[in-house]
Parts: sequence; C-alpha cells; structure tokens
Amino acid sequence: MAKSKNHTNHNQNSKAHRNGIKRPKTNRSRSMKGVDPKFRKNALYALVGSVRPLLVFLILRSHLSSAESTCGTQSRSVMMFTPSFLLFLRVP
Repeated sequence: MAKSKNHTNHNQNSKAHRNGIKRPKTNRSRSMKGVDPKFRKNALYALVGSVRPLLVFLILRSHLSSAESTCGTQSRSVMMFTPSFLLFLRVP
C-alpha cells in the first residue's frame, strides 16, 4: 500500500487572499500590560502633570480673548483669574 500524502500547500494562497492579506495593526503606543505597577503609576502621574499646565494655559487664553472681545477691556477678565482661582485649577 502506498504512503499517504503528509503535507500540501494547495489552495492556501487563494484562501489567504480572499479577504486580503492585511498589515499588522500599529498602535500609537505600546500597552502597559505586564509592566511594573510602580512604574505605571508614576507614568500616569507624570502624564497628568505635563498635560495640566497646557490645559490651564489654553483655558486662560480662551477666556482672556473672549472677555476682550465682549467687554473691550482687559481689566474684568484679569480680575477673574486671581491667584485663588489658579489654586482652584491646581497649577503645579
């Protein structure tokens, strides 16, 4: 009796290209899964600390420009951003 066939690659290329061979998906940043928890926590705090001043700057700029356009003077908008208000925003 003849030996049976062990392997064939017949039709595999057609099957692969039926839905198209796609490139692997690229992510913006790698996952933090499996990373040291202490490092992950510190990275989160660093990210928040670097984003917050930018947000405060953008908020201040938008409020100042809108106040100048409506009032025509800068005094009212500057008074709104007192040091106590900046403490409320928790600027580092």
